[in-house]
Amino acid sequence: MPNVIPSIMYGELLERNRLEVVYRDMLLSLFINTSIVLTVASFEPLIIDLLRPNDLDLIGPLYLPILLFLVSNTVSLINTFTDNLISGVDKSDLKGEVGISTYWGTHIGFSKLLHLVRASLYIVLAIPIYFLMRDLPFSIVMAFSASNIIAFSTSFTLRTIRIRKMQVELPLHHLLRDYVAPTLASAALMYIAAQHIRFKLVHDVYITIAEILAAFLITTLVYLSITLMASNRSRAIFRSVLRSIMQATVAT
Repeated sequence: MPNVIPSIMYGELLERNRLEVVYRDMLLSLFINTSIVLTVASFEPLIIDLLRPNDLDLIGPLYLPILLFLVSNTVSLINTFTDNLISGVDKSDLKGEVGISTYWGTHIGFSKLLHLVRASLYIVLAIPIYFLMRDLPFSIVMAFSASNIIAFSTSFTLRTIRIRKMQVELPLHHLLRDYVAPTLASAALMYIAAQHIRFKLVHDVYITIAEILAAFLITTLVYLSITLMASNRSRAIFRSVLRSIMQATVAT
């Protein structure tokens, strides 16, 4: 679901040039994605019980690898937004036949080149990171996740610099209050809450799925409450989304 929204935004930019939707869509995608991340991180035993009910000894050792993978996925999501933003604004690939000459020297060409940079960093950094982590459980998985985070972060940073040169308004500094602060506060609160909210591991797939949905609902409500309290922009965005849903419901 979170990864679908960048594709929708890309179409909005191509057809209507609606730059105002970019930050809103990024924030909504991050909220959905992070709600899932916080649920998995806070209630890891439920996930292990669902996927590997016969290997409950993995509870604990798998926590850090799963967390790194989820963080990697979040950084990838933000990176996808900046890539689609550059592509949607530049539109060089819509002019004539698409070839190397189409992209050469363009913003979109720079953005696509960063895919190669990211892949190269991912491969090159994985091995030294593995040797740094080789004494930890699942060190190979963690090494590749960590190298992926670094590679995606580098790519995102370079794309952000290019977006500024394009004079496109993307208020990423607002993410500190709209996303980072509520996420850290929610993570701390959910860490404490998870010590007191104990779901029974029953090794039944349907009951476990129901428990995971309950955990997701609890986490999302906590995260939403903190986000709305912390940020005026988030309140306005969620109010707008709720209004659109209500209007669509009435129209049908």
